[in-house]
Amino acid sequence: MYNALLIKAFKYKKKMEKPVITQKSPYVLEMQPGSYYYCTCGKSANQPFCDGSHAKL
Repeated sequence: MYNALLIKAFKYKKKMEKPVITQKSPYVLEMQPGSYYYCTCGKSANQPFCDGSHAKL
């Protein structure tokens, strides 16, 4: 039952047409303590951090 629910969930999930690779080398940054969210969709204007652009895909 659980596997069937997972398959159904992924079936309707919107997929990206073409992956976006923003940089193929490490980002070297000096950071202040705090919470940061890494962008995994590649659409953020604030790379390597998420700015919520994935919600507009």
